[in-house]
Amino acid sequence: MANNIDVRQMLPQGTLLHEGAYRIDSYLASGGFGNTYIATNMAFGERVAIKEFFLRGQSERTQNMNSIRVTQGQELFFKEQQTKFKKEAQRIRQLRNSHIVRVHDLFDANGTTYYVMDFIEGESVAARIKAKSAPLSEDETIYILSQVLDALNDVHATGLYHLDIKPDNILIDKNGNAFIIDFGASKQQSVNNDGVSRTSAFACTPEYAPLELTTGNVSNIGPWSDIYSVGATAYRMLTNQIPPKSDEIIVDRDAAFRFTENVSPKMRKFIQKCMDINYRQRPQSASDAMALLNSPQLFQPQPKPVDVPKSTAKPEQPKTSPSSRPSNATKVLTPEQPKVQSRPSSQPKHKSSKKGLIIGTILTMAIVIIVVVWASSNKSPKSASNNNGVESYEETEGETIIPEELTNDKESFTVKGVQFTMIRVEGGTYTMGATSEQGSDAWDDEKPAHSVSVGTFYIGETEVTQALWQAVMGSNPSEFKGGQRPVESVSWDDCQTFISKLNSLTGKNFRLPTEEEWEYAARGGNKSRHTKYSGSNDVGSVAWYDVNSGDQTHDVKTKQPNELGIYDMSGNVWECTGSYWRSDYNSSLDMSCRVDRGGGWLSGAMNTRVSCRNYCEPSSSGYDFGLRLAVAPQ
Repeated sequence: MANNIDVRQMLPQGTLLHEGAYRIDSYLASGGFGNTYIATNMAFGERVAIKEFFLRGQSERTQNMNSIRVTQGQELFFKEQQTKFKKEAQRIRQLRNSHIVRVHDLFDANGTTYYVMDFIEGESVAARIKAKSAPLSEDETIYILSQVLDALNDVHATGLYHLDIKPDNILIDKNGNAFIIDFGASKQQSVNNDGVSRTSAFACTPEYAPLELTTGNVSNIGPWSDIYSVGATAYRMLTNQIPPKSDEIIVDRDAAFRFTENVSPKMRKFIQKCMDINYRQRPQSASDAMALLNSPQLFQPQPKPVDVPKSTAKPEQPKTSPSSRPSNATKVLTPEQPKVQSRPSSQPKHKSSKKGLIIGTILTMAIVIIVVVWASSNKSPKSASNNNGVESYEETEGETIIPEELTNDKESFTVKGVQFTMIRVEGGTYTMGATSEQGSDAWDDEKPAHSVSVGTFYIGETEVTQALWQAVMGSNPSEFKGGQRPVESVSWDDCQTFISKLNSLTGKNFRLPTEEEWEYAARGGNKSRHTKYSGSNDVGSVAWYDVNSGDQTHDVKTKQPNELGIYDMSGNVWECTGSYWRSDYNSSLDMSCRVDRGGGWLSGAMNTRVSCRNYCEPSSSGYDFGLRLAVAPQ
């Protein structure tokens, strides 16, 4: 209990409220506008939390220790704030989110107002930091913030802003789940008869408040105001330091942020972006901030750009029958690279082939020259402007047709006569990694299972086919030829070259999915049936793998799709992602390797599960290594 709390002003243990419906068991906490108690719901014997409206310094207990007496002259102010207290309860009651404490009851008694809510057994983030006397880890911080942003997304959808997000107002239960509490400073935006937006507010905590709050410029308040507070909260969690106030950031931003060495470049940029003084420069919504927080591609170093398109020619490899081919799925580790749990030889992971490196380099240089000469002798697609002034391509033979917008459940594109489809995946929060349906098959690098939030995105209905690769690149490196088979024998670097050329042809921003996006889509997104493989617990119905593949790839869309209508996310070929590798979800990133997912025709069933992870060097390639596209909605 805080030292400045007068226990004589608290309801005594055993007090009955609301005609005996609730019994006060103990005092929990206080703020400037109320006291909170742990109580028992007498009808069900359940523990609940009860918040009592109590204006510290302007109200006091009567001698019977129950009723509230208001200081003379403060009656009108007390009534105004009591009305806002009731609205706070009503607003919280409207929200339906697993990270927001639910309000169950609201009633007047003892000359004041009470509301009853779920009791969360745990501690605040502030208490956790204080107990540790040290910053929280980056993984724990991201895990908590993802849940907070998920809750804020629903809060903002109702037109409500919290306006006092800080470590004290985030509770963590014994299972690590985060909950937003204390909507006392929240504000509801409405419109008056003149069409002018108006707001009402309680108060704010200066160290966590954006400039528009500290200066009272309520016309600039919006979802981005809570995002500022999320950034400030992240700063406190990662540094164990009080965040800089907005007026300090105005004077000298670089000096204001005193980042400690444990704060990664990714999180430094996330915090500074969220805490930008200019509200227009912050993420404009909780979902934008969530995407920022969980997007490794946004902050991680990218491969250096090349001046000319990279050849898809491969170094010479010994020609063997598919069944006798060496596994391309066990990565050779050097002393500098983290070890991962070894796989049984019958279920290997991806391996980089280094044979013929010198010969391949010479061939690559020669073919690049040929490609450049060939390209200069062919006409590039003609561009024109449509009626909306947006650049498009003429429908001439061999050129590109582009749909107007990515707005539906799926969108199809045609590039030089080859069509491919993108499936919309609505954003959401899910448990990533070794979840219960994976059983004992999960590898150590899939642990620990943890909550992840992703924004809405589109992902390829199928893996990139050889026909599409041929249309874009003018060549086909695949070992098992077939236009509707997935392209393979390509490296991560090759995929970047392909995507760059595809974007030039379409004017879009296709990319590789992040690891988090890939697993979310493979699990079926918000339609997930929680199956072991992508779309089923029966691997043979959804995957081409070592038992049924006949030692080769197969045409896409010849197995059942998953819940979202996406094919072959288990089996056929491993699919590269944009994410860097980590040996488990608590480990640091290995910038020398990229993650690939889904398993291939050579993989055992264990390696085609939705949570199974693999890795490769960006320059390595193999007979069961391909890709699937992703793109953000427009």
